[in-house]
Order: sequence, then structure tokens, then C-alpha cells
Amino acid sequence: MSIIEEWGELNGLRFSPQKSCMLPITYRRRLSIANPPVVELYGQPIRAVRELKYLGVIWDSGLTFHSHFKDRKAAVDILSYRLTLTVCKWFSKQPRLLKKIYIGALESKLLFGHGTWGHRL
Repeated sequence: MSIIEEWGELNGLRFSPQKSCMLPITYRRRLSIANPPVVELYGQPIRAVRELKYLGVIWDSGLTFHSHFKDRKAAVDILSYRLTLTVCKWFSKQPRLLKKIYIGALESKLLFGHGTWGHRL
């Protein structure tokens, strides 16, 4: 952490220990989230969390991305329900166009963050 503190001073930045958090990666449960390592920034401890959201992807301590998938599923369920209510009224006689609308709208929601968790599939 001293490297980060020095870099911040060099570039005129100061990081907030209250806003900072640490995500211990528990590879094969070798590291307990109940008793995380103590990491300090400017002499103040940084809190440990079980999961965090970074750039829209929810990271968890085991890198399983279960919370991210649940979040994506909820977003897709809501969007598909709304699409069904509105799109079917106007495009029900044009199945190709209906399929294009569904794929274009839902696929981007489903595959958000694929570069992070795609290797898990």
C-alpha cells in the first residue's frame, strides 16, 4: 500500500481509506473472509467485503460471479417482460423482426461483463 500512497503523493492524489475496500480472493478457502488480512492505507485499516461492484460487474471472493448472474437475470427478466408487453402489439405478425428486437435488447444485457466471467462457462 505504500507504493499506492507514494504514487498518489507524486500525482497530487489522496485516496480515502473510508471509501476504499478490499476483496480477499479466497482460492480454495485458504483465506477466511471472517478473519481477513489487515491492510492499511495512510495508517487506517481498509474494510474487507464479500463482494463489490466494479464497472457494472459484481465480483465475489470466490470469483464465482453468482451475484453478477443473479443481477443480470433480474435485469433480463424485467426487460423481457416490458418488451413482451410493448413489442408484441406491433410486431407480432413479423417474427423475424420480433426476434431481432429481442436478441438485440436482451443479448447485451445477458453478456455484460463477458470478458471477465466468460471463461467460467
